[in-house]
Amino acid sequence: MALKVQSFKGMPMDIEFGIEKNKVYLLQARPITNLKKYAEFNVWDNSNIVESYSGVTTPLTFSFIRRAYFAVYWQFCQTIGLDKKTILKNKYVLENMLG
Repeated sequence: MALKVQSFKGMPMDIEFGIEKNKVYLLQARPITNLKKYAEFNVWDNSNIVESYSGVTTPLTFSFIRRAYFAVYWQFCQTIGLDKKTILKNKYVLENMLG
């Protein structure tokens, strides 16, 4: 349904729908106004992290390793000579390296 509405309107749409008696009804659709356009896709790969944290990762473990990765890569950026402005500009990336 979402792809049909997008095709009809010519843009990505935020849709709401309801189901009654196994039939899907479109209730409303509006343009997605904050959709960022990226030329690239992010690829998430856990091949490195699973070597140290195999199996299901609990929220406590995830919160710890997320902070640890942030700190390590922040320090790495400083070590290789990146200026603080550049590091801060990419803080979001460093904070979300594990997803």
